[in-house]
Amino acid sequence: MADNKLEQVKRLINQLTPFEQAQLLQYLTPRIAHSLAYTQPQSSREEYEAAWDAFFKAGEEIAASDDPNTETLTQTLLKMRR
Repeated sequence: MADNKLEQVKRLINQLTPFEQAQLLQYLTPRIAHSLAYTQPQSSREEYEAAWDAFFKAGEEIAASDDPNTETLTQTLLKMRR
C-alpha cells in the first residue's frame, strides 16, 4: 500500500512545474532535517550516509531527466535564493 502511495506522489511531482518542485523541496527540507536530527543517534553512520546517497541519487536522476528547453530545478532554486 505504501508503495502505491509513493508512486502516486511521484506521478504528482512529475506534473509540477520546476518552480513548484522547488517549493516542494523547500517545504520538505526542514521536515527531513528535523526527522534526521531525532533518528541520527539511533541510526548507524552507514545508514545515515546511505540515506543521503539515495537523496543525492534521486536529485541526479531528476537532473538527468530535465528538458534542456525549460528551466531546471537548480536554476529555479538559485533564482529564488537571490
